[in-house]
Amino acid sequence: MKKIFYSLIIALCVFNIKAQELKKVYSIVKEMQDEDWYKNQKDLWIKEIDKDSKNAVAWENYYNATRALKNISWQNTEQQEKYIKECKAISEKAYASVPDSYQANLILWRESGNNLKSIQYLEKAYELNPNNEEVLVNMLTQSKLMGKENEYSEYCKEYYKTNDISSGLLNWGYNLLSEVDERAIIFTIGDNDTYPVWLMQESFGIRKDVEILNYGLLGVDDYREKVFEKIGLPALSFRLDNSKTPKERKESQEKMMDHIFKYSKRPIYICNTAISYFKDKYDEDLHLTGLTYKYSKENIDNISLIIRNYEKRYLLDYLKITFPFNIGNKVADDSQAVYLPALTKLYKHYKNTEQNEKLKGVKDLLFLIAERTNNTEEINKIFEK
Repeated sequence: MKKIFYSLIIALCVFNIKAQELKKVYSIVKEMQDEDWYKNQKDLWIKEIDKDSKNAVAWENYYNATRALKNISWQNTEQQEKYIKECKAISEKAYASVPDSYQANLILWRESGNNLKSIQYLEKAYELNPNNEEVLVNMLTQSKLMGKENEYSEYCKEYYKTNDISSGLLNWGYNLLSEVDERAIIFTIGDNDTYPVWLMQESFGIRKDVEILNYGLLGVDDYREKVFEKIGLPALSFRLDNSKTPKERKESQEKMMDHIFKYSKRPIYICNTAISYFKDKYDEDLHLTGLTYKYSKENIDNISLIIRNYEKRYLLDYLKITFPFNIGNKVADDSQAVYLPALTKLYKHYKNTEQNEKLKGVKDLLFLIAERTNNTEEINKIFEK
């Protein structure tokens, strides 16, 4: 009994040591941890700063942990406000402590709200560490917003070389681009559905005829005006910056989308990952074609398009196994759930048309993705019908 007791004590001590281990804190778009993990890392990294306030790496991880807590607490306004203030304070303290580090300059830039008046901090971070992935992704975004297309393209190529984005997301980006019509517009919403597609276009020259419009970035008035001119849309008669309340901002964004759908002469697609921002208002005019929904006032034969995309256009081997390791692999694996809606329709089509060999292949892929993304129960219900 004593041996068992001592073994438990040792096991608990080992667990405690592991729990207190310092870890690099990545952005939640690369690696998602639970709230307690971020709180623990936040406490550990501030202790490192207490030992040495010139430790730029400690400032970076302390800030990243706090920023992650801010981002995952979006449903708790009071708590999020607390972390917003903490992030701001950390940026100022970090810069005061290590002003000549790329970490402090990058943190200060992020907390400026990407205000162009503060771009000197981003440029300083790039000067200090031009090969850093976090610096490069911010540089390419800002060059995109400023309409500096040549610089944007070069930053994309350099960012690709950092291997910051997992191969799974890059494969997904290729498939997304492969399914849309010539000169299409695709709406995206976040980091993981925008950067992989940009890198496919700029690093590999794939489907550069397609315009990727990030819903959030379109809220930047000067950028949107450049984009509208590029794709042949009349300018808006109002500026989103003039919105005084969240409600006004939302109404302005809805008017902006109505404007695009009304006047665009180019085919419009909504990325699966962004569909929640469009489905309520435009549901009747959105037709699933694979990894996107095509906007059309007229009915389209979307089943034929799904078949074409899966049989002729997509590269699907990576869904079965991924060899390269990347810290973002888990996030990339979870994102494979976007394949399930169209695969389900494809399964039903092959079943109804008695294409048994193709049916088996789709069924195997459905269950593989469902298990990987914790959707097995939902897929089982489909097969029970």
